[in-house]
Amino acid sequence: MLLRRIAQHVKEQNWFAVGIDFVIVVIGVFIGIQVANWNDARFDHEKQRLIHERLEADFTIIRNDLDFAVSEHRSALEALETLRIALARGNFQQEEDAAIRFALRNGYEYWQVSHRSGTFIELLSSGRLDLIPDEALRVALIRYDRRSQQSRFNLEQIRGNLHPNVSIFMKHRTLGRLTTNDDGQIILSPIESYDFEAMVADEEFKRVVDQMFEMQTWIQMNMHLSLRDDLDAVAELLGETQ
Repeated sequence: MLLRRIAQHVKEQNWFAVGIDFVIVVIGVFIGIQVANWNDARFDHEKQRLIHERLEADFTIIRNDLDFAVSEHRSALEALETLRIALARGNFQQEEDAAIRFALRNGYEYWQVSHRSGTFIELLSSGRLDLIPDEALRVALIRYDRRSQQSRFNLEQIRGNLHPNVSIFMKHRTLGRLTTNDDGQIILSPIESYDFEAMVADEEFKRVVDQMFEMQTWIQMNMHLSLRDDLDAVAELLGETQ
């Protein structure tokens, strides 16, 4: 309609009317662009808000999983230390029995949980890190993700060195019968008995115990605690950018 009117004004050489029509067109295009930009900005802002909420949810889960893993490794580490002291002494006290049983059941275990954020991985793979407008938060997320991948790689290396010795670590213990929890789920069976005198006389076994202790120490200090530092940095920035 407007184009026909402009063509008519040109045909009639009504340049004033043509100018007014042109201004109307320019203003209409400008307003249309501004409205589109405003809608895009509003849409991006909403996406940023949702991304922020998803990151908060991811890192709440990661923090809980990591806290649990650190606690479990610490318990295994302390139990292994009790076992090492008793082996070096050549006998054990009755109050050390529970810790020794725990060490023999859990000393070689490690928690291989996913410490990466699914939301961050999605943004990284899609090239949409711009949906995290805070630069400090982006840097912290990148640093944490690299640390978590390195942590997983290091754990794989530990597993390769650890597994050949698990059978040695197990040979002086006897497991109890199949055990379930209150919900009927199968859980790790307790240690029914162990031959402490045989453990004291077995130099290879004591070497493996030392290796298990070193492994748990390494996981605790060089993986979980370092990873926790970067996780805390991300969590702090998520709180600041709400």
